[in-house]
Amino acid sequence: MTTQRSYNDILWYRYPAKDWNKQILHLGNGFIGASFYGDVAEERISISEKSFWTGGPGDGNKPQYGIKQGGRLVVPEIRKRILNGDITAADALTAEHFMGDYSHFGGLSTVGHLSIKMAGQDGPIANYERSLNLQTSTGSVRYQAGSTEYTRQIFCSYPDRVLVIRLTASKQGVLNFVLKQELAHTKRNPVVHASPQGNGLDIDGNIDDNNRPYSVRIRIVVGTGQVAVVNDTLVVTAAQDVTIVYAIGTDYKLLPPFYRGDDPKPSTLKVAEIALRKGITNLYKRHVADVRRLYDASRLEITSAHKAREVLPTNERWDLYARGDYQDVGLKVLAFNMGRYLLIASSRPGSLPAGLQGAWNENYNAQWSGNYQVNINIPLIYMSG
Repeated sequence: MTTQRSYNDILWYRYPAKDWNKQILHLGNGFIGASFYGDVAEERISISEKSFWTGGPGDGNKPQYGIKQGGRLVVPEIRKRILNGDITAADALTAEHFMGDYSHFGGLSTVGHLSIKMAGQDGPIANYERSLNLQTSTGSVRYQAGSTEYTRQIFCSYPDRVLVIRLTASKQGVLNFVLKQELAHTKRNPVVHASPQGNGLDIDGNIDDNNRPYSVRIRIVVGTGQVAVVNDTLVVTAAQDVTIVYAIGTDYKLLPPFYRGDDPKPSTLKVAEIALRKGITNLYKRHVADVRRLYDASRLEITSAHKAREVLPTNERWDLYARGDYQDVGLKVLAFNMGRYLLIASSRPGSLPAGLQGAWNENYNAQWSGNYQVNINIPLIYMSG
């Protein structure tokens, strides 16, 4: 799962992310949005699914979201105020009776965080690197703890509709962690239980506000070592190479007025099991081939006499540019590549279109007081790291 590095096709940093808005790195397949922090002690992956929506259609709510009733009855009074020159009053009446009612509209939500708490990584941390390869749509975290090298690689596959996480260590039996799905929607009492094969977790629930059913399937494959289900967590011990396959879906279907489709329980189970049978190598090959087909469709090249700047971490390149040093013209190429990468990762055939948030959000509701909280990291802000 490696590819040759091109510094205008990669974002990389020597420290974990702390700020979701400015530092986190995004992966996606049009359906799933996964954003990873890269902390050594605990990897936290913020997971979204674009049909996770806090508003309707839902239980007994009207399908005419955003429409206020009775507005036409106020039109004569608004006209009267305008003719009398009382524009302020006319504007207030218009705002009150014609502007959309967002009380049941809702906003893009989050599934929650996938937490992977590491254990037994003794010794000082060195050679840390967190990166996102735009060409292959693959996230990576690499570091050394004592004399052991640890690697995490993450990608969202469009062909196979899964999030895949691979964790490896340079020594046998030293990879130990606890995996838990922290859920944002818990009011309707989601059920978390071990998979029938004992190699993962099955989560079935309903979105808080609109009762839309959702299902999560988490499966783990260990080369050596052990995996156990303890309550609502997966505990991996004495491993060296671990693959995590994550599938999620709802019953959303583009069928108005209620947009309800098939039960997500069997469909997510099928997606996860098929992905497991293909194996990590085939999943990654299919993923890269799919991404490169789109990513390689266009390319921007700008000749530069300062190639040495391009090998710097992305935040250092940006800092120089922000201080008025414009010699790194390759940064413009990276911004161009970042922009099209975000669209490839957030909008694909069969998925909902990318909105202001793309496919990513770690908040319960991406809408505050009728104005969208625009969290999507536009290319130049994203590179500040």
